[in-house]
Amino acid sequence: MKKYSIGIDFGTLSARALIADVENGEILPAVYSFEYPHAVMTELGGKALPKNYALQHPRDYIDAIDYLIPRLIKENGIAPEQIVGIGIDFTACTFLPLGKDGEPLCFDPAFENDPHAYAKLWKHTGADKYAPRIEEIAADFGDMLKITGGILSSEFMYPKLYETYVESPEVYKNTTKFINAGDFIASLLTGRQVRSLAYATIKEHYDNSSGAGFPPREFFERIDHGFADVLDKLGREVDRVGDSAGSITPEWASRLGLSADTQVAVPVIDAHGAFGAAGIEDGRVVAALGTSAVIAALSSEKKYVPGIHSHGYGATAPGLMSFEAGIRAMGDLYAWFVGNCVPAEYERRAKEAGLGIHAYLRSLAEKKEIGESGLIALDWWSGNRSVVPNDKLSGMIVGLTLSTRPEDIYRAIIESTVFELRRVCENYSAHGVKINSFIATGGIANKDPMLMQILSDVLGMEVGCLGSSEATALGSAVWGAVAAGCYPTLEEASAKMKLPIAKTYYPDPARVAAYEKLYSRYVELYDYFARENNVMEFLYNTKHK
Repeated sequence: MKKYSIGIDFGTLSARALIADVENGEILPAVYSFEYPHAVMTELGGKALPKNYALQHPRDYIDAIDYLIPRLIKENGIAPEQIVGIGIDFTACTFLPLGKDGEPLCFDPAFENDPHAYAKLWKHTGADKYAPRIEEIAADFGDMLKITGGILSSEFMYPKLYETYVESPEVYKNTTKFINAGDFIASLLTGRQVRSLAYATIKEHYDNSSGAGFPPREFFERIDHGFADVLDKLGREVDRVGDSAGSITPEWASRLGLSADTQVAVPVIDAHGAFGAAGIEDGRVVAALGTSAVIAALSSEKKYVPGIHSHGYGATAPGLMSFEAGIRAMGDLYAWFVGNCVPAEYERRAKEAGLGIHAYLRSLAEKKEIGESGLIALDWWSGNRSVVPNDKLSGMIVGLTLSTRPEDIYRAIIESTVFELRRVCENYSAHGVKINSFIATGGIANKDPMLMQILSDVLGMEVGCLGSSEATALGSAVWGAVAAGCYPTLEEASAKMKLPIAKTYYPDPARVAAYEKLYSRYVELYDYFARENNVMEFLYNTKHK
């Protein structure tokens, strides 16, 4: 009897799921996605939410499961007993509060109009006013901040939780558990409290490398005496990535059309899930290129790198250190430009050419020689995540003239994001993280050959592209296969089930040399505005008074 694993990738706006053969990773034909009906919430109870809020409705997650799994099984003609495992990946740090009945607190009519009762998405930055104070306190507790590159982002768990504690005491008091959304799904399906090491290490300052574990109670007491019980509301015990979180409950098995013997894997972070499809091995870098960009690296050596988003020993696989860095706005930045800065005439021409506006702009931009536009941009439209983390940094374009065209700006902002990716890789290398191979995945990697060639030229190295929109979901299926006991290790499972490289981009020596000149100037601007001149912080503070 053939055995299969389901992989579910919970993204920012939708969930995507597939069934993969555990023997060779072959993806069965019927693949489904589910768009979240509530998307990223912009209002609640008829009132607009603050612009720095990013909330989700957990009902969407449950509806996604109910929609995806039965259809996958039916349309692929698989018997329930053939599905041996389910793997889950989820955005991080996305979490929600649970009430006394174990259900999301926002399901309670008493809290349905309180934004803090909903899931706070990874890009929720409503806690940005609390993060600096918590960071100052953390600095008094030894090396606590080293696993987040020396800083504490408002995207992380503790600032977001403290935001709830301060701004909605009733939600905080009535919450029995704050739970990562991926853990929520696994807990729902297995009927037991699941707490993945992946989220704990990467987003919650759980130092698994040194053995220090979670921060001490005194740290939370320093933040506020009443906040000292927060670890009790999170749970102190963690589940190892690569293990089974348990078998699916009989109720959920019946509801979804599965066998009650199906094993549910301990969840992983979405960006790390791509390693399952790319190969889990020392020295591998995977860049997930989408609305934002995550550049994750794996190493067999325990070490810490300043200026990156986070570290997690065992966050992707036991025995390997995971490093996570990236940029907050990649596709979001390109979409901003198209939505705000493209003349109607360009829209008309794109329509006449039968092209989308992005494809039309690329068709113009790729005809430009390197440096022809006379522009260099800093891509900090959503602040800098790496390698000088600062939410108050902002975007900039240098070299604009009356002859500058939209395609010039479009290409410059694309180049700026690629330059940022190189900056991250250089920071890894400078601190002893080896890069043996660079593999790109995600929507941009599959859709934008111009950008991918620029990436290879700027890095000066080969860039492999998985070329499938199913890479992360397939990666999750790898964890499901290991949870079901089909393989002894994640490394062996990924070696058998990973995707082939669909296309390799090779650096062109002449283009590499041309980009080297632009990149050196980019670094000068980068260091000046990130480290020497505080005009961007001044403007941010003025705007947010």
